[in-house]
This record gives sequence, structure tokens and C-alpha cells, in this order.
Amino acid sequence: MRIPTLVLKYRTYFLAAVAIPIVFFVGSMVDALSRDGARDSTLGVTIELATSGERSTNFRVTRVPLFSHPQTVQGDGKRWRIDASFLRRIRIDASEEDLSRLTGLTVTIGEAPHAYTREAFLRDWSRTNAEGKRYFESPSSLRQHRSFLPVFGQILNYKGQSDAALAALRDAGALFFGLLLLFPLVWFLSVREHRLGAIAARLMEPPERASTRHRWVTALGFFLVALYLAPLLILNRDAHIPIGDYLEQTPPLFELLARSGKTFAPNHEILPQVIHGIERKLLPSEIDFFYLLNWLFGLLPAILISQLLLRLVAFWGMLRLLSDHLFARETDIPYRHLLSVGVAVCFAVMPFHFATYLTIAGIPWLWSAFLALAKRRARALDVAFILFYPLFSMLHLGSFAVIASVVALFAFDAWRRRRVNWKFAALLAALIALTVVKEYRLFAMVLFEPGFVSQRAAMEFDHNLLSALTFARELLMTNSLSFFKTMHLPLIAGALALAGLFLLARPERAPRRLLLLILGILAIVAIRSFTYWDRLNLLHVLPVLKTLNISRVIALLPVLWCLVFAESLGVIAARNRNLILLCLSLILAQIGFLIAAQEEVVNRNELSFRQFFSQELFAEIKGYIGKDPKDYRIVNVGIQPTITLYNGFYNVDAYLAVYPMAYKERFMRIMEKEIAKSRDVRYIYEKNGYHVQIFPAENPFLLYDFGKKRIPPIERLEVHAGMLRDMKVQYALSAAEIKNHSELRWHLLKVFEGRGSPYRVYLYGCLPPPLPDS
Repeated sequence: MRIPTLVLKYRTYFLAAVAIPIVFFVGSMVDALSRDGARDSTLGVTIELATSGERSTNFRVTRVPLFSHPQTVQGDGKRWRIDASFLRRIRIDASEEDLSRLTGLTVTIGEAPHAYTREAFLRDWSRTNAEGKRYFESPSSLRQHRSFLPVFGQILNYKGQSDAALAALRDAGALFFGLLLLFPLVWFLSVREHRLGAIAARLMEPPERASTRHRWVTALGFFLVALYLAPLLILNRDAHIPIGDYLEQTPPLFELLARSGKTFAPNHEILPQVIHGIERKLLPSEIDFFYLLNWLFGLLPAILISQLLLRLVAFWGMLRLLSDHLFARETDIPYRHLLSVGVAVCFAVMPFHFATYLTIAGIPWLWSAFLALAKRRARALDVAFILFYPLFSMLHLGSFAVIASVVALFAFDAWRRRRVNWKFAALLAALIALTVVKEYRLFAMVLFEPGFVSQRAAMEFDHNLLSALTFARELLMTNSLSFFKTMHLPLIAGALALAGLFLLARPERAPRRLLLLILGILAIVAIRSFTYWDRLNLLHVLPVLKTLNISRVIALLPVLWCLVFAESLGVIAARNRNLILLCLSLILAQIGFLIAAQEEVVNRNELSFRQFFSQELFAEIKGYIGKDPKDYRIVNVGIQPTITLYNGFYNVDAYLAVYPMAYKERFMRIMEKEIAKSRDVRYIYEKNGYHVQIFPAENPFLLYDFGKKRIPPIERLEVHAGMLRDMKVQYALSAAEIKNHSELRWHLLKVFEGRGSPYRVYLYGCLPPPLPDS
């Protein structure tokens, strides 16, 4: 067959082979060059000042990340080192006296130094804020550019690091070579007469054996999910459970409540161990399924059981949604059960944040159950899951959005059929009622205690248009935000692009579902990005949006992207029966990609569950103190409060989602001098609000370094020690030596380390104030 004839016959595949590399490359370059803010290189940035004289300077260097608040960089007054995940710009603040002694500045990125004389620094870095005050900010030539693909980002950010540049070029070459090989691969598979097509057909199930083969394929899917969980179950206490927004916050409080014997106590019962006494209403409900597991088995077994349940529910729910609804009538898609199992495994091994429980993982089964109700084909197991879902999901982490999606489905079904499905309506009402019952303590507090003011009342969410557009861009161009990881780049997006090319070549196949899914994703991105836009002012018009944290509507995105993946694979497989091998390759590649994002892989260098809580070490500290923990209070400096709470201490500090505003204001008075010294500490207290802890201005993020390295001492900690003593604080546990402890009337009792723990803990005794002169 002549080459022109081949090109004509298989023009779609030629188009795919040529267009995909071009789309990826052009998209990457446009994305990289269209913005001046970007991802920081892992090589790090070093800033060195040259000044006249030996007297120390008061220069302050601040890194301004892309999506979080500015953070002060610790240095010695003349040299600073920045290692950040995201870096948009560098800011330097200095007095006029210090500027007069500045002779030069050198910024080293990778191996490449960028030197500025004093005059060049004043010319290129000088900026003026809205109040007319001068500050200094890095010019655009020192900012790093983002890229759709990391390899292009490394090439664009080449600033003298030869090894990184060569590695990036190798990666880019491999990428282009692989994409160019796509054409001969697709063409080879598309030749129906080729022997490979016959081999592929024999590998798949013949129609007469479909039922038996389906069961084996489903069993294989369950086995793969169990295999994914094996490291977590085998390592047990040495497993790497997420610390951020999980072990540092809620689960240890579940353990505390279970030990306290106040599970069923009334709302105003006090649990004295947390923040000098916290009311029962601010802790988890007793009918929360995770809390029940914790109550019965303890914290770690509850985590392991919940993860096993979460993954199996995610697999089975997605399989049901695809097999019974998405692919149920798609007779032109070959081996659709195999595709359904593959996508279901992809969904089940996604890196769900541990704190979400079934909020995201249970969505496919919930949708499948309600779709079955709409078709009047629901099973008893579906009804049972609808009633179970509210008990193991989190309202504030997105289950409100899931319920809203079911309400929308009910309204659409009633409009389409011109009548109400009363079974659907009854179970939807039961879902909402159980959600309210599970959170009855929270609802009782909101509805019947108008005088209670939580710290969340002071939290600020307003954003300008640029922030809103940035959030929208990040949701579409990255794999995760906060608790919600979509993992749609690059493979799901690549499958979608390939499906789009096939649909362009075959427009008679109406891609209604695929278009609806994409529109749904764009609508959710718009809600997340623009709800907090200050021009819309929706938070002031509808305060309930602030209470619910409406931004967490993005909990629906991981499921929608998986459905886009399934639908894209269906379009590809329907194009040519032999392309099922390409679909399976994409599924296996996505599974491998997700395994690489597993907690045990990503956090293998972080602290394990055993190391994080270090029970033997803190038991030694309690033994050294020699008193009943009920008889004294402690405060932590650079140590996560949940660690000491879990180990039986009574804290005056904590990390809580909800607590009284009055307690926050009280702790801010204790910290007022440190807050005045650091914008980072001020942001933590004024904007965030979850923390009531001691954050030293010299190292505001000390608690995240605890256990990872030897921590430099705190030269000067200025807290209101008298107010702490009024709160009956007798001991302070610090992750670093406090040099001015005598000024606080604290005295060092002992330094604890060892016993299999990575921590070094300084135990200080807090003395009573001196007696007045007689």
C-alpha cells in the first residue's frame, strides 16, 4: 500500500500523532510565558548581601509563594537560603540606614550567580506600596516560570544548573520520542487483518463466557486494591500516616474523647484536657462512624479499617456506576466491563486525604444508588449504603456538595418524568436527615446558641479577580488543591485529547455525556474560584456559604475526572476494537502514576505513626515530672499539641477547627509581642485561626521541623508568661532551646531524647512570679 493511500486511510491517526506533541509543547510554552509567577526550582535560591562595616544589619528577606501568605526567611543578616515548593517573588525590607551601608547583592539560583551593585539593586528592585512606602522586590528576570509539563518547566528555568538542564532535555526527548511512536503503534493496532488483532481477541472474553470472565476480572480488581493497601496494613505503627491536616488535628481528639468517658455527655460538658477545658459540643458526634471505630478499637486500628473500607467502597461504587449506568447501553464499546474495572481500580487507588473518609470515595456508589432508584432498579445494598454514607462522610469537607448534586438529580428526574419518584424522595430525605442527626451537636449550637461566637467568625476569604483566575487556572492545570487530588494530568487529560480527536473525525457520535462532564467540571471550578471574589460579595449576601466553606464543592472533581477518563476510553475503544490495548495501556499507566503518589511512597522520609507520637519518650517525661497530669497544664513551643494530648498531657494550646473566639483573643494577648515581630505569625492568628499555639517569630514554622533535624535555639521568645501562669501552666515543652528562658521565669529541668524517637524535647518549669518587696 502506497504511503499517500495510508495517510488518507488513517488520517485520524496521523493527525493524533502530529497534534498531540504540538498541543503539549505549545500549551506548555504559552502557559510558561504567559505569567511571571511560578514554581520554585528544587535547586534553591541563595541571597548574599555585601555591606560596609562589621555592624549587623536588619535586612529582612521574605519569600512570597504563589498561593500562600508571605513567609519570612531565616538568615544571619547577610545570607539567606530559600527552599520552597512555590516561589513567585522575593521581597527585601530594610531601613534607610542599612541601605546606606549596602554595597551589593548576589542572588544565586542553582549554580548561576546574579550580581547587583547597590545602584542596580535600588533601580531594579525598588517598589512602592499603596501607602507610599518603599520596599524591594525581585525583578521578573529572577522569577521562575511555570510549565504544563515539568520537563519544559526545568528547561525554561535553566539558570546555570547544567545537570538539571541535561536531565530535563533527556526527559523532553524521551517524551517527544514516545509521543511520535504513538502513530506507528496506533496504525499497527488498527490493521484488523494483523495477527496481533487476533491475539488480542483471544485474550478477551468471548460472549458466551462473559459472565465467568467478568467475575474473574472483578476479583482481579479487588485483589489490586488490596495489594495497594498492603504496605499500610503490614507496616502498621511504622506506616506513614499523613500529619498535615490529619494527625496534627482531629483524629487524636477522637482518641481523647473515647478515653474521657464523655462520649454521650451533654453539649456543655467540659473536657478539661484541651485548651483549658473545651465543651463537648465542639468535639465529634458519637454517631460518627470513624469515631465509633476509634471508640471500639483505638486510633491506629480505626485508621487502618477506615482505609480498607474506603478503598473497597471506592472500587465497588465506581464499578457499579460505570457498568450499570455509564456503559450500560454502549454496545459499540468492546470489553466495556474490562474498562469499567480498570477505571474503578484507578479511582480506588487515588491518594484520597485520610480526613475525607467516604466523602469523596463514596460518591460513585451514592450516585449509582440514586440513579438505580430513578430507574426503579435499586437493590437493598444500595439503600443500605445511602443510609450509611452520612455517618462516614464529613459535612465540612464536601458532603454538602454531594447532597446538593443528588438534589439536582432528583429535580432533573422529576422534571423529565413529569412526576415525583417517592422512593427517591424518601431516601433523599433520609440522607439529609441522617446528615443533620450526625452533626446534631453542631446544628444545635448554630440554631439554639446565637451567643456562641467561634474563631471562624474572624476568618477572611475575600479575593480579587487575579486571585480568582489563579485558583481557576490551578484547579485545571494541577493535580491537587488542599484535601482534593484529581490526578488528571497528564494521562486523563491525554486520553481526553485523544478522544476529542476521534470525535472530530467521527462527528456522528454525539459526545453528550463527555460534554456534560466537562461542563460540570468547569462549573465547579467557577464556583470555587469566584465565590470569594470581593466584587461578587456572595459571602456577605449569603453568610451560610462562609459557614459551609463553599470552596469545598471541589470534592466532586476527582469523581468527575475519573468519569471523563472512562468516557474518553470508551470513545477510543469504540473507534477501533483493537484500540482496547491502547486503553489498557493508559489504565495501567494511570495506576502506576497513582501508586507513585501513594502515602508510603511520597512520605517515606517523613515521620511514621510510631515516631510522630513517640509514646515512650513522652511517658518518660511524664514520669520525670512525677505528678498526675490532671494537676498541671503544659504549653508547647514548636511541638504539635496533638502529640502531647495523645500522650496524656493537659494542654492550653491546640489545633482546632472550631473553638470560642474569646479563647483566641486571650491567646493573642499572650502572643502579642511575637505577633508584632512577624507577619507570618500575625497571618496565622488573624487570617487562619485554627491554631492557638506559641509560634516563635524567629522560626514561625518550627513545629514542622520538629523531629527532622537539629533545631537552632530560639534567641528571644517574648510571650506573656504571667498570663500562662494564670492558666495554671507549670511546664513548657519546647522543640528548641530557649536562650532567654530566665526572663520568662522558666528554668530548664532536663533535655529528653532517644528511646526510638527522633525528637529532642526541652522541659522547662514555669516559676510563679516573684513576691513583691515587703
